[in-house]
Amino acid sequence: MTKKKPSYYFKYDACIRITGCGDLYSEITRKTGLSPSHAHLKGDLRDPKSKKRYEQDIWILESPLKKIAKLEKHIDWLWREVSPHKSYFKKLISKSPYSDLCISCRSDCSWPLLGINKESLTILHRLPLSVSFNFTLF
Repeated sequence: MTKKKPSYYFKYDACIRITGCGDLYSEITRKTGLSPSHAHLKGDLRDPKSKKRYEQDIWILESPLKKIAKLEKHIDWLWREVSPHKSYFKKLISKSPYSDLCISCRSDCSWPLLGINKESLTILHRLPLSVSFNFTLF
């Protein structure tokens, strides 16, 4: 009798986050044609019901792909969008206090296995981004 391998459920997401560039939001869109998935300014209210405010500006470009897409697909989408504007993003990131490629995984597996092909990591070779990884077990 052979044991059946368990099948796990994985959902992925990826985004580029650039902080401290609130005064450049309209310039980013004008120069690149990219609109952020989310952006807020330092001092903006976090929630209309709360009195807490954001402590810094942030501009986020999130992959619009479905969460069931492989992680590489999300990262590749981000690179396709920003690569034509690589020089501009390098300058922007160099002025930013913190910028990263944030990757996320939700799974019912308690040990996330993260595999990314080297071609999909081109974004990290071409842009000075840190990497953040968020994992949620459900």
